[in-house]
Amino acid sequence: PLTDLFNQRVFNDMMAYEIKRAERHKYSFALMIIDCDNFKPINDNFGHAFGDKFLQTVADILENEKRDEDIVARYGGDEFTIILPECDENGAMAVANRISKKIESEKLIAPDGTKVGITISVGICVYPRHTVSQKDMFVIADSMMYQAKEEGKNSIKLPDQQDVSEILKQNQEKSALLIKAIENDQIIPYFQPIKPSSKDNEIVIHELLMRIKQDDKIVSAFEYVEIAEARGLINTMDLMVIEKAFKQINETNYLGVLFINLSPKSLIMGDFINKINHLANVYNIKRENIVFEITDSETVNNFSLFKK
Repeated sequence: PLTDLFNQRVFNDMMAYEIKRAERHKYSFALMIIDCDNFKPINDNFGHAFGDKFLQTVADILENEKRDEDIVARYGGDEFTIILPECDENGAMAVANRISKKIESEKLIAPDGTKVGITISVGICVYPRHTVSQKDMFVIADSMMYQAKEEGKNSIKLPDQQDVSEILKQNQEKSALLIKAIENDQIIPYFQPIKPSSKDNEIVIHELLMRIKQDDKIVSAFEYVEIAEARGLINTMDLMVIEKAFKQINETNYLGVLFINLSPKSLIMGDFINKINHLANVYNIKRENIVFEITDSETVNNFSLFKK
């Protein structure tokens, strides 16, 4: 509703459709991932209403500067995607440059009267030159976008074959590490305290975060979540971490509230909720002390099942 663009779910459907069409008609097409530079400080400094105006401005420019046949979506937050049918690397670079220049020339008047500039970082992947897999196309374009950010923002990155090999190799290594961590029971809970602002209040709320034991160090599971969701491993990991947390609550007689991050993908797995109910019974967990926080990293295709 905010930007009048397609959402992540429609984008995923369109990508699947475009891959089939490109395969059938033997043409190439491009995927562009666009991220707004410095959006968070703008949102923090000038408020959400101005942040919304900022996103609407970017969305309007993307719609106006793309080719007629291109499909623009807001993937989430300040990240946008464009599917460019029948388009090669040169065509994608031309569209990206046009969009980037137009956005860079735009100035918004902030609530305090100052002018605020906008820039974007863009990553591109081309089918079938770089890959023929929908998942890998996204991974490659996304990695190139982050590379553009790391190299100083306000730029466009197109991968060469070495980039592609490296990105996919890293992804495979992360997948292998995840499977090993699950098999060896190395998914562990971490209780992050949520502190009240007044000094004398004790901590009565924790957020449950997931960590992975890797050799002799503990790493955040954050950078593995997307891969876990794509590989269908996330619900196993969520259940492992919840069971260990419940066990710890039981053993330490923790009486506070626990916020648990859950992937929407886990929630719609057949008996996931039944399993959590079973664990709550086994470890004597007070249900009113558990709050589920649905992560927005992945949208849900089957919304009626999700609501149920």
